[in-house]
Amino acid sequence: MKSYIPKQLKEIEYTRFVILEGKRPINKGWTLNPQYYEQQEDSSWKHKESGEFYKVQGEVYYGDLTNYSFDNEELIKSINSEWNIGFLTGSGEVEVLDIDKKELKDWAVENLPLTFVIKTGGDEEHEHWYYKRKGENQKILLEKVGVHYGEWMAAGQQVVLCGSEHPKTKKEYTILNDLPIAEITEEHIELLKENFTDAGTKTTFVSPDWSRYKDLSGIKIESLLSYLPQLKKYGNEFYGSHPTHGSTTGMNFFINIPKNLWHCFRHDSGGDALALIAVLDGTCSCEDFKKGGKKLRGEDFKKALQIAKDKYHFEIKNKEDYTEVKKIRSNFEIKVVSAKELSNMDIPLPSWIVENLVPEEGLAIIAGKTGSMKSFLSTTMGVCSIYGKDFLGKFKTIKGTWLYFDEENPLRLTKDRNEKILEGLEVDAPEDLKYICHSGIKLDNEEHLQVLEEIIDRYKPLVVVFDSLVRFLSHTDENNAGEISNIFTKLRHLSTIYKTTFLVIHHMRKSSKEKGHEDQDERVRGSTDIVNAVDCLLLISRKDKSSPFINVKQEKNRFDKEIEPFVILIKQSEDKKGVSFEVTANAEQELSVADKAAAEILNWLREEKEWEDKNNKVFKTSEVIERFDGIFNKKFDRNRKIINEALNMLNIRERIKRTETKGYYLFVDTIEFEIKEVNDEDEEDE
Repeated sequence: MKSYIPKQLKEIEYTRFVILEGKRPINKGWTLNPQYYEQQEDSSWKHKESGEFYKVQGEVYYGDLTNYSFDNEELIKSINSEWNIGFLTGSGEVEVLDIDKKELKDWAVENLPLTFVIKTGGDEEHEHWYYKRKGENQKILLEKVGVHYGEWMAAGQQVVLCGSEHPKTKKEYTILNDLPIAEITEEHIELLKENFTDAGTKTTFVSPDWSRYKDLSGIKIESLLSYLPQLKKYGNEFYGSHPTHGSTTGMNFFINIPKNLWHCFRHDSGGDALALIAVLDGTCSCEDFKKGGKKLRGEDFKKALQIAKDKYHFEIKNKEDYTEVKKIRSNFEIKVVSAKELSNMDIPLPSWIVENLVPEEGLAIIAGKTGSMKSFLSTTMGVCSIYGKDFLGKFKTIKGTWLYFDEENPLRLTKDRNEKILEGLEVDAPEDLKYICHSGIKLDNEEHLQVLEEIIDRYKPLVVVFDSLVRFLSHTDENNAGEISNIFTKLRHLSTIYKTTFLVIHHMRKSSKEKGHEDQDERVRGSTDIVNAVDCLLLISRKDKSSPFINVKQEKNRFDKEIEPFVILIKQSEDKKGVSFEVTANAEQELSVADKAAAEILNWLREEKEWEDKNNKVFKTSEVIERFDGIFNKKFDRNRKIINEALNMLNIRERIKRTETKGYYLFVDTIEFEIKEVNDEDEEDE
């Protein structure tokens, strides 16, 4: 028997896995979830929100992660060595109902959504039901009147995966229901506790996520409480059974007085006072106000206004009083243009902020895998644009302010990247490159979009960079075409109004041999609507983190023919404090030539070169050029360039080091080295 990771868990970001001996993790610190903790410079781990340090047996933990992403080499090696593998529950916001009794299984079949299920190798009724659940939640012991029914496995727990062997029965864990992992609501959780814990009769207060809604009507929701006598007060909120469809838990409906909003847990819906009036009086259903619902529009909106006046006695002189409400609800103007008017319009040709790469008043994406230097390249574009320099010494730029939202990287990495680029370009820190780090702004939150709009209006940036897309989404599924389309439609609207360009940093899909896509590494992660929505798309890739070359392919250019693929050479200053980039070739074939040259030069230094001082192996560039004259290319200038690229590659890999004397190198031949000082996004694809 050999453990394996099911496709359902591979497809969800941030899922983590642990190596087991039987059913027990073998490594210390295996519960550490990098989705919620960030490693510090002293190798400790700090919670991103609470600031508390991760501890093991009461002591602060110092060290690396001992749980792994599904494609981690250590995990794959353990799987091939036939170790059992466990899933770290809570990672990727996936939790597990661990069923031990038939009564719990029968109840789950009747009351919970169908989902992905693994049959354990233990007792007949023992199953693991997987669910998506927002937040960092705690384990729930499902035990009532002394009878143990199972557990709800959340943060800091693990469950054994399919293909593993049960340590007692020697039976295999198998997939029982090969379905997508379903979402579970807090109402389901409350039902579970009510039926299978001794605390089931006690009230557990779970406040909704109010940031999803906005008060558009201005009507005080507090005025409706007299019509809802079943509600109980808890702080600034009132809760109880839903006034129209009721509740099995007695607490699926909430009202927040300061925020002037309501929420229904059953339908995951909510809104302002006018929306609630529409529900109370049957103009709309509760489901109309969930994500993707029809909301309150047109005749329903007019009817709700009239009911608010006639039944609930809100003082409304006439419907014109709600002009502002209607303007907010639409938030855009529709202009009809005839074909004749369109023909007579003087529309300028497309112009470029970075020639052929980043358009004015447009949407663009730079996509690549971990360590491909997406953030470095986009920042370099910005600095070049601000100073009017040609990007990569080839692509002309126009001057303007760049606003960089960095949600991806720790502040120290952003600062380090900024300093290396400025040093490499030999320019001072510009005032017009502005960073906003860890702002928490979400593009699928209306209030946050208003904040973003105010920032853009204040600084009037030529380009706004989002690094990276997934960090700016809260409840949006990047694989859902409709939801993603909505995000980019809003960005397009802001781009048109404020004449700014949005440059979005995004990731590539992880490779998956199971899916059989030969070009999987070349595909942008998420819905195809991400690619459809933008004007320009650059795909960048790198052989590994020690490679000094970056492959660039323009996958889309809405305004012109896509430019030919090209290769960027990463250059470090002699003191390694600066990083710069230049176009070095037009085909990947050039990379293999430089690679082969580096290998041959390294072999010559190791095996053939005679050293005057074996304790101080210094050599000159001219010696290498003379030794390999005409070897890599018959043309002298081209051959010399290949040699220089190969020496640069060996220098980056720390096989050789530049000396203080120009043209001289010291041969050190150390072990393989990854240039972390010029890599970013170290953990983005965990």
